[in-house]
Amino acid sequence: MVKSSSNRELPEPSTGVICAFELGRARCQELSKDELETALENRTPVWVHCNIGHSGLVAWLSSREVLPPEAFPVIVEREIRHRLEFHRGGFLMVSSDFLFEEDADPAEVAPIWIWVSPTVVLTARLHPLRTTDSLRVMARRTGLPAGSMTFFVEFLQRQLESVERLSHGVGIELERIEDQILKERILTGRAQLGNLRRHSTALRRHFRPLVLLLQRLSARPPEWIQESQSNDLKTLVEDLSYLVEESSHQLDAAKLLQEELSARDAESTGRNLYVLTIYTAAFLPMTLLSGIFGMNLPGIPWSGNPGGFWWVVAMILASGFSVLLVSFRRFL
Repeated sequence: MVKSSSNRELPEPSTGVICAFELGRARCQELSKDELETALENRTPVWVHCNIGHSGLVAWLSSREVLPPEAFPVIVEREIRHRLEFHRGGFLMVSSDFLFEEDADPAEVAPIWIWVSPTVVLTARLHPLRTTDSLRVMARRTGLPAGSMTFFVEFLQRQLESVERLSHGVGIELERIEDQILKERILTGRAQLGNLRRHSTALRRHFRPLVLLLQRLSARPPEWIQESQSNDLKTLVEDLSYLVEESSHQLDAAKLLQEELSARDAESTGRNLYVLTIYTAAFLPMTLLSGIFGMNLPGIPWSGNPGGFWWVVAMILASGFSVLLVSFRRFL
């Protein structure tokens, strides 16, 4: 049995429940084991956060009738494909959220399962996630919004802020690298462009399906959702759709910058090879002449002439200079 600092009995670890909070209470503490049971029996709006990897979670959910039976296969089999299912009394959504780990990449995500009904919001995860952790901090500091759908909108709003921060950071880095390329000061942009492409790809891959799911939800909202909540949901869908589209543009921009760097590298390599070829051609006749006159055989011209060495040196330099002159005139 787990106890808090005030000796309040928190939910058993064997159930897989990480924490539970009552919705609408200001600066609320985590619900104790008895308080959670009472809230579920009285149909008090609560948020229950669970570890889906725990073996005892399914038994706990079955005994409390938190989920309808038709929604259990998604939880039991840990379906990670993005989906939205409408069931009796609520809806079940499988989506993605950013990892909340020290060594995690900023764009690394993991699946999250969300059940929303008028009285219960159930979130389940395999790894610590950024949005749910921020909501736990919010619950302890200021409390959670009243109502399950209002809480779900708050969840989406915080997730939207994380997506916006990452997308904004990618955009700033792309602009900086583009300025460096235009000023021909690029040094380490290739590796950075690879990371930026990976971040943009992750945003588009994991949050475009979420946009489609939320569009379905806003088009066919459950009857118990208020009109103001539906309008907030539609606004979030529009903002998230814009960010996903922006990530597609950022991905294309990163590809174009990488192609620009590759083209400049190819141009620089071609120029260096051309200069190297010119010098190779210049030294070829010089090497040939020095080899001929360096043979220790009778009959070598000017072998008995005291000034023969300087005649040979002049011929070698003249041949090299002639080749360089012709080559550079063609180059210029």
